[in-house]
Amino acid sequence: MPSFDEISSISPLPIVNLNNIGKPNGGLSVQLSKSCLKYFHKENECIKHYENLKKNNLESPTPVQCPFGFASIVFKVCNEKVALTGFVPYPRLGGKDEPKLAKQHPECKISIDKLTKTISFIKDVSHRIESIETAVIKNQSMALHEIRKLNRTIKQTAERLTQKNSSPELLQIQKTSELMSNQFDIIEILANETLTQIERKSNIEVYRIFDKCVHIYQTPDQRIKLHSQSGFFPKITANDKTFPIIPTVLIENALKYSAPKQPIKISIDRDDNKCMVSVSNLAELEKNLDDSIFSKGVRNSTDTDGSGYGLYVAQLVANQHNTLIQVKCIPANDKLTKVTFTVSFEYF
Repeated sequence: MPSFDEISSISPLPIVNLNNIGKPNGGLSVQLSKSCLKYFHKENECIKHYENLKKNNLESPTPVQCPFGFASIVFKVCNEKVALTGFVPYPRLGGKDEPKLAKQHPECKISIDKLTKTISFIKDVSHRIESIETAVIKNQSMALHEIRKLNRTIKQTAERLTQKNSSPELLQIQKTSELMSNQFDIIEILANETLTQIERKSNIEVYRIFDKCVHIYQTPDQRIKLHSQSGFFPKITANDKTFPIIPTVLIENALKYSAPKQPIKISIDRDDNKCMVSVSNLAELEKNLDDSIFSKGVRNSTDTDGSGYGLYVAQLVANQHNTLIQVKCIPANDKLTKVTFTVSFEYF
């Protein structure tokens, strides 16, 4: 379904995301006025105004005046709760600052009738985009299914041949096929993020899943080290289709950005009533990583191949499992930084 950025790009008026409140985006026809921008940065009243709007009844949306004389109106489109804002409606709402703002910013004046038509326009175009995306997702899923079948044939053939003749080349084909399967999982979620909303019904052993991924990604010099606290092999309730994306992405990310010949350490430990998993590596960083690394399209470095979608998808899967992947950077020496990704799960 369309994201807020996509909805914002077709809005004629300034618009704000009430699910993630921040500075309103300017509209196609009416940009965010200088007065509105000044008030937003100067006072906390704007944030409070939008937080109150979030609680509004959406059945019959009506303009609500902000503390500084502009107006906002709330509506829902494609599961996103948004508000058109920074305008002066006609007929007026009657605030004392309205006449002054209308005179200072005539481009922000809009009739209630046009406001209603604007909301209908945004909803209509957004739903059309959603329909197109649904059709694309369906076609992508069908194509991925066919590619998966071909890759499965390659993997099964490599497995049979490996049993007869365990050559390095055959093992490499088998591991490459496994890696392709992992990438297909990520692509499928990017094409249809609703897969990360599917209910968790399977009981899985965390160590076993990470161990399997380590075998797939293991380097010739055995750089990847997996350790579990003595006697601690917890099981969690998970979605067995999406969960392996977490170890896949974290291990692949560590391999991609770690300094040459440096170890990658994976630890599974008990932390109160939770299973704590950490993946650590030493890397040369221009600046420390923060939570922005989990945003769509963000990459650690432009010097390394990568789409910037892996950690974004892994975080979606973590949210599906009622948890959050966190990153921490600690200086190791003058050149290297220890980068640790951690994620915890409730176990039984």
